[in-house]
Parts: sequence; structure tokens; C-alpha cells
Amino acid sequence: MQWRMLVVMTVGVLAPADGTKEEVARGDKAKLQGTWVVVSAEVSGRAVEAAGDRITFAGNGVVIKKKKAGKEEKATFILDPGKKPKVIDVRASDALAGEKALPGIYALEGDELKLCLGSPGKDRPTGFRTRRGDDTIAFVLKREKP
Repeated sequence: MQWRMLVVMTVGVLAPADGTKEEVARGDKAKLQGTWVVVSAEVSGRAVEAAGDRITFAGNGVVIKKKKAGKEEKATFILDPGKKPKVIDVRASDALAGEKALPGIYALEGDELKLCLGSPGKDRPTGFRTRRGDDTIAFVLKREKP
């Protein structure tokens, strides 16, 4: 009887308190679903006009609708929330399909989403600000209200 209790206690101590990596990824993926509106964006240390652009997460896909250009870009994404900061990789579905994934990071706090994406084949960003010449893009988004 004592060994069973020891096994139960050991499993309880070793089990992650916040769920498995896959459970956390599913949770974050579910929280991302829907449409987000760009509040601000910067590229290589400079603010860019992207306010009003929309990014929609649906399943494993993401669609970026650019307000000014009237263009729509499609991609897929994979999350790894077990890292700090949390990791997202985005792979274009159309013209850039042969390219490597864009390495990125994300932070999700309620109805605010921060994304920072690097260039294919480059190092993953480490923060949510960009610097001149670093070929990264950072977004602050708010969940679109129905």
C-alpha cells in the first residue's frame, strides 16, 4: 500500500502543474482563434502604418488582410508556449511557400496579442521591440469585438 501512495505522490510532483506542453499549446491556440486588429506595428525599429489591418486565426491557419492594399495573405502557424518568451512559427501558404518559416514570439494577455516575427533563416526575436537593421516586424493587436 505504501509503494502505491509513493507512486501517486511522485507522479503528482512530476506532472506539470499547468498541463502538458500539448495541452498548453491547444489552450493558447484556442485563445488565438478569431480576428485581431492591428493597433501598432514596427519594422526594423521604425513605426509603419498598419493600424486597421486584420489578422484572423482559424484552426492552424492565419489570414492577414491589409487594409490599404486590399490584399490578403495566407499562412499556417505552430505554437510552442513552453518556451520563454512563447514561440510561434509562421509559414506562408502562397508565393513564399518554399521559404523557411518566420521565427517569432508571442504574448497573449486577455484581448491583447503581441507578435514579433523575424526573417526566414534568421535568429528568433528575443523581445517585442525591433531595432534598425534586424529585419523583424512587431505587432500589437486587439481582439476584434463582434
